[in-house]
Amino acid sequence: MRVLAGTGEIDLGQLDPVGKSADIPASLADIVGDAGDVLDLEEINRSYNPFLNHPLVGPYKTPGEIFRARAFIPVKALVQQVGAQLELDAGTVTALAGALSEGVAFTTPAHQFRLGEGAAARPGNRIVFYGGSIGHKHIDRVVGEFGRQNMRLIKVMTHFNRGAALNAAGDGGSQGGSPLDIVVERVGGTTHVGGFSSGWLAGEPFSVKSDWPSNYGKLGDGDGEHYNA
Repeated sequence: MRVLAGTGEIDLGQLDPVGKSADIPASLADIVGDAGDVLDLEEINRSYNPFLNHPLVGPYKTPGEIFRARAFIPVKALVQQVGAQLELDAGTVTALAGALSEGVAFTTPAHQFRLGEGAAARPGNRIVFYGGSIGHKHIDRVVGEFGRQNMRLIKVMTHFNRGAALNAAGDGGSQGGSPLDIVVERVGGTTHVGGFSSGWLAGEPFSVKSDWPSNYGKLGDGDGEHYNA
């Protein structure tokens, strides 16, 4: 990160996700979609936007914004504190601080991935649902299709409903916050990782899971019976 001379703007460098994205087979088009196409913006703002009333963010304009993260930096307070510690001229520090905003929000593609290649490449997310009446069926289809390409799935479990404005427990938010919210030593929105591989069970195609059970119960209970955690 550097401050551009003359403009005072902060350059965060290249933040776009790196790596090569995998194409989604046509056979999965009915269950895998872009975040902007399959997530409901009103519901995202109502239930998953911890910054809905924040003056630097407000309502999300697209559902995919849930997968970005914000760092709220108290610029004016930092300048005042640094000036005091360095014993700079009080009048100069006051004038500089007075020309600054109380704070700024840095936005990064924290939970986004690289989609597409070349000029069409962009940060984004593809969505597949699980749980409820769907259960694990859609994930199993994705696992099977990519297993045929000699690929396995890695899952990072992130609870996007965790944030100061959404979670009474006060856990650190998955979508960022103040510096304290981001570095605090407690469980944040991201809790664990898991994996899914294409395999066989009793002669039938099966997703071999190395993960916490979908029902969050004990291993061996219900749909966790065949987990290999």
